[in-house]
Amino acid sequence: MRSGLATLAAGLTFAAGIAGADPAHDLFTGQNTTAADGRIARFACHKCHGRDGTGGIEGNVPEIAGSALLKPTELRSAYTLEQFRDALTSGTNPDGRSLSRIMPRYDLSGAELKSLWRYLKDLPNQQAKGIAPDNVRFGVVSDPAFPALSARYLYAFKNEVARLLPSGAVYGRKIEVVALDDPLGQADMVIAALAMPPHQDDLTDQLVATGLPVIFALNAIGGREDASIQRSFLPTERDIDGAIAAHLATTTAQRIGISAEPDRVETLSFLIRLAVPEAVVGPVDHFVANQQKPDAVIDLAGHVPAELPDPVILYRLASKAHATPHAERSFLIIEAPHLIELALDEDLHPLEAHATLSARVLAKLLRQAGRDLSRSRLLSALKDTSLGPENLDYARLPLNGSNDVAIVEYLHPEN
Repeated sequence: MRSGLATLAAGLTFAAGIAGADPAHDLFTGQNTTAADGRIARFACHKCHGRDGTGGIEGNVPEIAGSALLKPTELRSAYTLEQFRDALTSGTNPDGRSLSRIMPRYDLSGAELKSLWRYLKDLPNQQAKGIAPDNVRFGVVSDPAFPALSARYLYAFKNEVARLLPSGAVYGRKIEVVALDDPLGQADMVIAALAMPPHQDDLTDQLVATGLPVIFALNAIGGREDASIQRSFLPTERDIDGAIAAHLATTTAQRIGISAEPDRVETLSFLIRLAVPEAVVGPVDHFVANQQKPDAVIDLAGHVPAELPDPVILYRLASKAHATPHAERSFLIIEAPHLIELALDEDLHPLEAHATLSARVLAKLLRQAGRDLSRSRLLSALKDTSLGPENLDYARLPLNGSNDVAIVEYLHPEN
């Protein structure tokens, strides 16, 4: 099977501060690191209270969304705006009792306080975007560079939903899927954005900053993302880098060049030095400049300088392996073997396999999220989601469900 994976993956590639943003949302999610006058204003309220403000993320954390603060409970009276300020700045509830010491205290301006108070009251409406009593709408992010592939993804996703759900609905809500040709302009129309094209990190950050979940991107995410609003089913860059370092430890390579973005070079170099302490590791440009021949080259960018002497070993991402390798031994790094196996087993293009797996995860997810659906509950339901045949387990790996990376040797046809 692995040789089949290498053959298929070698020739296929997956499709290859915001205007109007609410400053209170930035406060709630901790994105606003400093206030205008330089005071620290980082909240990250959602880390404990949840992105929907319903509480319970850390211990016995209370609900703070909608009308919850305006209603008395067994433990306190109803909050007024002034008492809300006291809770955040002094740590006292409406009855003058001290809040838990776990609850941070904040230095707020009057404008910040009112903005956050208004935001919390409207939070249920924010969380209900893309959801109606009779439908729930997902968006597939269009890639303007490859419109035909984007259309193919959308078609495959809809077909799989129709196969899994003959009625097309879960809990009476029909699943709708639309193309996001203007993702920022359409962010309020959908519950989540799917299939973010590669090299769209800025757009991803902008959508997340508005509160829109971005899930199941077409390429690996970094591994440090906030799982309350970003999810994947591909191994992260950290997983891939760890697999490369572990594989290098089984070789005799000592001089190792990396073709990648500077941050990725730094991270991967660190992992390689842990696995191979005596290794000399650096960017491929370093070896070119010094006219040195590396023992191994790791190509994560899809480009190796032509003037670089051919290495003994070459590692390439399968999704970027376009040219014939020039090395004594060549290895393909298959970032998502479970996805390639799905493509092989069901005779699908890898892009169609990605769309198919997205539909399968979401169909199960919608059932587990229940009738009282919200953006936050959709992603929270992943913690109880596992798909055995697809080797996904979000209880074990909350961010992406899988860390399986395959490194297989590419054999030239003449061999």
